[in-house]
Amino acid sequence: MDPIVLPYHPRESLDFKPGTDYVTFEVLRHRLWQINDEQGRTIVNSSGSPVASDANDFNVGITTADGQVVAFGAYVFYHLAGISITIKNALRFFGKDGIRQGDLYLSNDPYVGGLHQNDCSVLGPVHWQGKMIAWTGSVLHHVDVGGPVAGSWTVTARDAFQESPRYRFLRIADREGACPEVMETALTNSRLPHLMEMDLRSQIAAANVAKERLYRLFQKYGAETVEQAMRDIIDYSDVCLRRKLLEIPDGEWYAEDYLDHNGHEDEIYSVKVVLRKRGDRLTLDFRGTAPNAPGFINTSIGGMLSGVFCGIAGFLCNDIPWNEGIFKCVEVISEEGTVNNARFPAAASMGAIGAGMSTANATAAALAKMLSCSEKHRKSVMGLWNASWLLYNISGATPDGRRFGAPILDPKAGG
Repeated sequence: MDPIVLPYHPRESLDFKPGTDYVTFEVLRHRLWQINDEQGRTIVNSSGSPVASDANDFNVGITTADGQVVAFGAYVFYHLAGISITIKNALRFFGKDGIRQGDLYLSNDPYVGGLHQNDCSVLGPVHWQGKMIAWTGSVLHHVDVGGPVAGSWTVTARDAFQESPRYRFLRIADREGACPEVMETALTNSRLPHLMEMDLRSQIAAANVAKERLYRLFQKYGAETVEQAMRDIIDYSDVCLRRKLLEIPDGEWYAEDYLDHNGHEDEIYSVKVVLRKRGDRLTLDFRGTAPNAPGFINTSIGGMLSGVFCGIAGFLCNDIPWNEGIFKCVEVISEEGTVNNARFPAAASMGAIGAGMSTANATAAALAKMLSCSEKHRKSVMGLWNASWLLYNISGATPDGRRFGAPILDPKAGG
């Protein structure tokens, strides 16, 4: 199998000129960001789940018709793959003609884009006058999606079949509203169906709000103009990051991060990366990383790419819009069957804070070394924010017998 999992896209020129005009480009760039942010605020205001409303463990996005991220919310960066990769896989599964106007799809499978089973994507196409123009949607950590243990982080699992149910592209809503049979199928597996239902309905509401705002944009500017602005936004970020890379000396840097337990026994699993910078090209080579673990700490390719995105966005793109453009000049090399590019059916219910976080840490450490070699950008060097995440899942019953549960998220606070 080709070890290149994210290819570099060469570019002839670093000039940027929008396909519309500069004023329209800036107006639509900020308007799309605001629509996406309103999508996120809808989840916060309507969910009621502490994970969504208090901890903001979710993210929202708007993509092009082919799944390229145009706007990505300022919430949990790890959820990038749950939006981008899941949409691209849905298009492969259904075919473009099989995607129906008004549909919303539920997916939580780590092997089609999710980080782990708790992270449920609700994603839907946006059509205008019979043509698919965009996608909108969210990824949200649900407190319990079923499986052998409360909280769905399955410490005892040896493979994915011993973990929580995995859903791929279930049509959870259509033009008539939520599909009750699909909603009930998801809720019947959860120990906390009332929380899961609030979260799912908040995701459906958020997607519908974003769609309505996009419809108004199409009416005012025309769908073709908005589509062009989406392409321009991605192009703009691509140009900005390449220009910044050209200001950094070429070189090669190495970093690694460790996991010291697989859920069953003490074992060291290393995530290794060699970062190479040549001109406007960044290569992250993860070959040499430990093989699949026989426990729940693995992450799939989506978790690996999300970890890379966390590092690149945090270290290099504080002044660049976050979208698919910042991946155009990045090449990622990895062999399937490793702890951060797991081969099915490896267990992955802790992948988000297991090998996924180790990937982000290794990427960040390598980028920090690279930036320290640049006189101009040395001020952007940071230490690692968190080595890991001491997460506690609590569950029980209230005095009147109602079941409740939540993760204690305070230990996430970091430098």
